[in-house]
Amino acid sequence: MASFFSTDSAYSRFMNKLGDLILLSLLWVVCSLPLVTMGTATCAAYYTAAKVIRHRNGYVSQEFFRSFKQNFRTSIGLNIMYLVLAVMLVFNLMYFKEGETELNFYMRCVYIAIGVMLLGVMLNTYILLSRFKLGTGKLFIMAFVITFGHLPTTLLLVAACVAVAVLVYLVPWAAFILPGLTFWGATFPAERVMKKYMPKAEEGTKEADIWYNN
Repeated sequence: MASFFSTDSAYSRFMNKLGDLILLSLLWVVCSLPLVTMGTATCAAYYTAAKVIRHRNGYVSQEFFRSFKQNFRTSIGLNIMYLVLAVMLVFNLMYFKEGETELNFYMRCVYIAIGVMLLGVMLNTYILLSRFKLGTGKLFIMAFVITFGHLPTTLLLVAACVAVAVLVYLVPWAAFILPGLTFWGATFPAERVMKKYMPKAEEGTKEADIWYNN
C-alpha cells in the first residue's frame, strides 16, 4: 500500500499531472479574462504544457508567468489585431445570418471558412511565439505559412479548440480541466511541426537534451 502512494507510483504521477492540468487551466482562464491578454495567456499555456507537463521540466506557475511576461510586449499588438479581426468577422457573419437567400448561405460559408483559417493562424502565431524570438511581421508570415503548409495539423488544433469551447459552454465546470488538457494534447501534433523549423542539435551536446528537442 505504501508503494501505491509513493512519489514514483503511477497513481502519484497521475495525480500530479492532473493537478498541473487544473492549475494551468485556471491560470489560462484568469489571465484571459481581459480578452486583450488571451493570446499572451495562450502562448504561456502552450509553453508550460510542453515544458512542464509533457517534458517534466520546471513548475507550472513559474513557467507560465515567465513566458507571459517575456512575450507580453510582442504579443499585445497581435492580440489586439486578432481581436479586432474576430469582432469584424462575427459582425459580418451575423449580418448574413438574417436572410435565408442563397447569397446569404454562401456568404456564411465563406465567413466560417475565413474564421477557421483565422483561428488556425492565431494558434500557430502563439505556438511559434512560445518557441522562437521573431519580430511581429516575421511571426505572422511564418504562422501563415505553417497554417496552410501543415493544414491537417492546423484543422486538428482548430477542431479541438472549437470542441472545448462548446463543451465549456454546455458544462461550465469543465473550464477547470479542459483548457490545460487541450494545451497538453496540442503539443503532440504541434511539436512535430515545430521541429521541422528548428536546427537539428547534434547528439551528445547540451542542446540535444533541451525539452523542445525531446
